[in-house]
Amino acid sequence: MKKQQRTKKISVQLAKPVIKEYTALLKSRRYDEAAHYLTVLSEGLASFVFGTILIKLSKPLMNRHLLSSGAVDPERWAWLCNSLGRIYSRLGKHDEAKKKFREMQATGRKINNKEILSTAFQNLGIGADMQGNPKKAIELFRQALVLKKAVGDRHGLSQVL
Repeated sequence: MKKQQRTKKISVQLAKPVIKEYTALLKSRRYDEAAHYLTVLSEGLASFVFGTILIKLSKPLMNRHLLSSGAVDPERWAWLCNSLGRIYSRLGKHDEAKKKFREMQATGRKINNKEILSTAFQNLGIGADMQGNPKKAIELFRQALVLKKAVGDRHGLSQVL
């Protein structure tokens, strides 16, 4: 069996319990927990193994009604948008990534969360740079720097620089 086929088979086996637990959270209408579950899964190695699966799993959660009804905490929603944007970016789907980062940005503005806003600007800057728009990237990075400095995010400052 080729290495790629073995990796795919392992990924499917690893995904089964993840999908089962997530589905149980959705069925029990524990949307906020489901959003947190996906956000945690999408960070690190899991996003490389489950990237496409995580995007498919997120579809029921990415209903704006869940946010407006209070079923999902706005801060958690914003970080889920960030995670999904990063996955889309890794998959080369830059327009979809940009949409998620803009949604994160809008939520950050709405709840006046500078940490969320700074991360959204940072990721939008990375996207602009990757798509060959250095002037836009610099503008977005500058906005990120101002906000990261305001919240005392030294690690974030070093990432932007």
